[in-house]
Amino acid sequence: DLPADFPPLTSIEAHANNLPIQPTVFIGRETELRELRTLLRQADTRLVTLTGPGGTGKTRLALQVVASVLDQFDDGICFVDFAPTTNTRLVASTIAHALGIRDLGAGPVSEILKDYLQEKQMLLLLDNMEAVVSEAPLIAELLDAAPHVKALATSRIILRLRGEHEFPVLPLPLPDPRRLPPLSTLSQYAAVALFV
Repeated sequence: DLPADFPPLTSIEAHANNLPIQPTVFIGRETELRELRTLLRQADTRLVTLTGPGGTGKTRLALQVVASVLDQFDDGICFVDFAPTTNTRLVASTIAHALGIRDLGAGPVSEILKDYLQEKQMLLLLDNMEAVVSEAPLIAELLDAAPHVKALATSRIILRLRGEHEFPVLPLPLPDPRRLPPLSTLSQYAAVALFV
């Protein structure tokens, strides 16, 4: 009397995505992960921007959080990296390429994106938006056209878009150098654990 059929195992491979594989274990930021998961699950949250200086771990945090909410988005998650984009006029085509849209036709790429995303229920992970911040209004247009699409962006600066939720990413905490704890407990600090 045992069941013979089981649902597929929950794993990153079971959901549509193009997330880069992370070669290292994720360390620390449990509070930030919890808060971001909660924020992304709220129906009225459409755009969250992780802000902070370069090297604070915005991209790694974003990748970790989206991997943990994959099952929330029926049409998956799309990772778009704008770091190599030097021409801001290529933002729409960069997003289209990441989504796997090959036939861009003769019309404006932004309109093709709107049509493609209109019925989708997915999350766009937009990395290094500071490189193309002048084109941020395109993101607002896409979200307006696609009511079930959300965006999680990483940027050194806020995008200044309507409905944007800024989420500052601070450096990992360090012990006070004037009152260092015993050496055996230093690895309890995420920054030290990451360094080790």
